[in-house]
Amino acid sequence: MSDTPAEPIRFILDNNSVYPDGQMGEHKYTLADSYGNITCTVFQDNQEQKGVLELIKYGEQLYDAKDSGTSLKEKLDDSYFRRIWREDPYNAKDYIFEYQDAPVAGAVFEVYAAEDIYTQELDKELLEEYGVDISDYLVWGKDRKVAEITTDSTGYAYLADLYIGRYYIKETVAGEGFVRNPEIQEFE
Repeated sequence: MSDTPAEPIRFILDNNSVYPDGQMGEHKYTLADSYGNITCTVFQDNQEQKGVLELIKYGEQLYDAKDSGTSLKEKLDDSYFRRIWREDPYNAKDYIFEYQDAPVAGAVFEVYAAEDIYTQELDKELLEEYGVDISDYLVWGKDRKVAEITTDSTGYAYLADLYIGRYYIKETVAGEGFVRNPEIQEFE
């Protein structure tokens, strides 16, 4: 006997025919030749790729209010409307408001599936061709609510483990001092 290890044998099947053999849950696939003869069965671990939705909401928020030092009465000093000077509101000083772009906390968004989303371990057209029920592989039906996310004090929210597919998001709560954006945004 020789101490030399045997060289591994490599072969390539290149007919692009991969058929599920009823064991999809165990990641078992069958390769067939061009005549339909089973060539080999392959067991393969499937680590599905998933996405992450990250969202940051900013908006103009009141930062400061300063007394301008000028009252309406002083502004109208040379006007013809002197009779209103006797009214108290016209002696009040004007304020100058300053706004800054800042994170919006407490905004709530709902995420929905924009299409039927299936696990990645199936070839939908191929399974339908062979009469395999694909409903077992449906993760989210079209227009089904996937999740609800809320922005934190930094205006940030995220949603992990999204199956690959098309989704849409809509704002349900705008955050304090803001108006809800009715526009629906799609993403993939």
